Amino acid sequence: MVKEPQFYLDKDSYIANDTVTFITGSNIDNLVKMLNSKTIFTIYKNFYAGGGLGQKGVRVKKTFLETLPLPLNLAIKSDDVFEIETEIQNELNFTDYEKAWINNQVN
Repeated sequence: MVKEPQFYLDKDSYIANDTVTFITGSNIDNLVKMLNSKTIFTIYKNFYAGGGLGQKGVRVKKTFLETLPLPLNLAIKSDDVFEIETEIQNELNFTDYEKAWINNQVN
């Protein structure tokens, strides 16, 4: 359970405990940026997480993540949080209203 996204790109070969879920593949750095974004996490939390846990957070489960539609061709160039959010929202063709709604959500 998490209140905010907590995805990590392991470049140092850490050893994980028995409750970790990991993802491999190409463009994994873009995927981690998207999954850690407020935009994608808000969409996940509200539409794909299988029900929230009140103020305690949401469950991040493989089954739910697999159904999350992500812009696969988006090459996020920035490491800046604001710029990442802007790139994702523009790629998803969000209206100004949708951008304001996402940006005002509290994780």
